[in-house]
Amino acid sequence: MFRPSKKHFDKGLFNDVIHLLDHMHKVYPQNLACLQLLARTYANLGNLIEARDVIEEAIALSKLEPSVYILNADILQEMGLVQDAIQSIRKVIYLNDQLAFSTFLL
Repeated sequence: MFRPSKKHFDKGLFNDVIHLLDHMHKVYPQNLACLQLLARTYANLGNLIEARDVIEEAIALSKLEPSVYILNADILQEMGLVQDAIQSIRKVIYLNDQLAFSTFLL
């Protein structure tokens, strides 16, 4: 079910993606990839509150996964919550010290 959702996402069929992933999320509530794609899809549709709610669920599920904080920062920045977005990026750097080192080298 995830693969068709990704194909629909790539084609810009965001309402279809939400329909598929809402069902998938009910069946597999702890599927991180599903939550991330669902949050990204809501954000692409401009439903930033829903996107934030879903990515917060993903963060609660996987606090040590940097990618959820990156997506969270994107959503927060789109909402105009720049300081919160910066905090989310700081968590990414904390979780991935190699990223911090490579950023320093730039």
